[in-house]
Amino acid sequence: MKNILVEELHSDASMISGNMGKTWLMMEGIDESFDAVFLVAYHAMEGTPAAIMSHTEDPHLITAVWLGDVKVGEVGLSSLAAGHFDVPVVLVTGDDKVAAEARALLGNIESAIVKYGISRYAARCFTPKRTSEMIMSAAERAVKRAGAMKPFKPEFPMEIRVELKTALQASQVSKARGIRLVDPTTVASTCVDVLEANQLLSEVEHRASDPAA
Repeated sequence: MKNILVEELHSDASMISGNMGKTWLMMEGIDESFDAVFLVAYHAMEGTPAAIMSHTEDPHLITAVWLGDVKVGEVGLSSLAAGHFDVPVVLVTGDDKVAAEARALLGNIESAIVKYGISRYAARCFTPKRTSEMIMSAAERAVKRAGAMKPFKPEFPMEIRVELKTALQASQVSKARGIRLVDPTTVASTCVDVLEANQLLSEVEHRASDPAA
């Protein structure tokens, strides 16, 4: 969360900075006043083959997240937060793997594929001039189609499962109220809405990273 050059933003823009204490995680600031969401420079979920820098939330803690029976990454979690306010995600930019992940979850949304993953740390990339043009073109198409796109709104209550890297982390997290251990490395909780789902993820990351929690 340190890769935006604030001095180059449009003068009418504002930016939320920092990674602690945000109710809506990476979607902090979202509310019903927005017409659409762009997920810019996103990556595929943890474990995706040949996806650049793939991870789901904290790469040192979390192996996988399921919303019910659907495995999701940060595209899914961000779309879930936007959908709570009836705002559709209409564009994703990143590598070919995250574009495929977004379409599988959200349908035929717009994408700008600015690189093709060869491995986690290697890709076939395009020049900044070309990728900038690609993103601008995809954004224009997305805005024109935004009114026809539907928000991501899975049905609640929903069981949310989180697989952690180690059994110790899962055991530590399962001590929290309302979180149960379902196998040696996986915890679960039944959440009544998106806010509870975000609280669960925050609790998981806090307890898994802090042995004294």
